[in-house]
Amino acid sequence: MLSKITVKEFDQYLDFAYRLAMDPSKSGYPTYTDQIKTSADFIRTARQGLERENDEILLFRQNGRTEGWIHYFREPEDRYLQTCVFNIQNSIAAAVEEFLDYIGDRFPEHHAYLGFPEENQEAAETLLKRGFACCEESFNNTFFFDAYSPLPQKSDVRPVTRKNFQDFQSLHAFYESDMYWDSHRILADLSNWHVYICYGQTPASSVSREQPPVGAIYFRSGGPMPEIYGIDYPEGIFNETAYRGLLVEALNEGKQSGAKHMTYFCDEMHLPIALELGFQCIGKYLCFHKTI
Repeated sequence: MLSKITVKEFDQYLDFAYRLAMDPSKSGYPTYTDQIKTSADFIRTARQGLERENDEILLFRQNGRTEGWIHYFREPEDRYLQTCVFNIQNSIAAAVEEFLDYIGDRFPEHHAYLGFPEENQEAAETLLKRGFACCEESFNNTFFFDAYSPLPQKSDVRPVTRKNFQDFQSLHAFYESDMYWDSHRILADLSNWHVYICYGQTPASSVSREQPPVGAIYFRSGGPMPEIYGIDYPEGIFNETAYRGLLVEALNEGKQSGAKHMTYFCDEMHLPIALELGFQCIGKYLCFHKTI
């Protein structure tokens, strides 16, 4: 049974929910096993479930016992719904089933996104049975800046501004059909983003010719924990030189800004260079999507 949490229950089960967050087989994303986020971060995020209009925390009970809680939020104007805590001790499949029924009755036509560690197979299997598609399967990587010295840049990487935003948009258009952070949203919020673009090498015989973009990287700016949201290429075709240059630029920017950590989700093809540059793989992330 699911019920909206009360303030008294929040205080009663807060520590229990955090303990579940430390077990990837019983929790959802964002993970708290990444050596970055702390119990204080968990509490801060959890309180938003009590305070924000479009957030809600639900307790899951079965056979008279409280087995965990689910915290989700919505963007009503976009019909977007995402879980930010899904920590269940026992009967995970039943909790998933009840939650899907709960949001399906209340928020029809919403785009629902639920993320879980690979270890939480019970949740993954239940979502697939309910018609969700696994829209992302990524390696979760963390970079620690304390021992990092900026590396020299070996490619033509430049910051994206409103002036050259069209170059980024030409790359990003290939990826954004099923993405919240499309070009229009990033442009409207550009002051809160770091976006860099890598241009092709200019032949010595035509130094003045502007070369087309061969890759771009974008991540949120500010704070001690920036996260790389994506790396784009023309028509989605991997370019190792561009990728390496863009990743170095992101790391150098993170170091210069005083960041303590950086998070980066990538596929298997991108993983070796990330590890070579010093990222540490935390685990595998699975994201499931369905229009309910």
